Amino acid sequence: MMGLGPLHTISLSAAREQAALCRKLLFDGVNLRVHRDQKRAEDQLEQANQKTFKECATQYIEDNKAGWKMRNTPSNGLQPLKPMPTGLLVIWWLPK
Repeated sequence: MMGLGPLHTISLSAAREQAALCRKLLFDGVNLRVHRDQKRAEDQLEQANQKTFKECATQYIEDNKAGWKMRNTPSNGLQPLKPMPTGLLVIWWLPK
């Protein structure tokens, strides 16, 4: 059993519509939890594709620069980076 949301957030009519959709999916043989997880993954991928490489790189640097030991790291080294959708990138190496 899956909840549809808290009572103070979801109206009765919206809950009924969601329940009807869930019943239809169940009738079609769809696992509701798998369906929900796939929908979330699709939404996350769509949101990630909205970020540019520069935005991702800037965020990564801001999140990790406190742990770096290099003193000569340029503060504005991202100037030459051009906007590029991250959905086109394939990450093949991740630092430990």
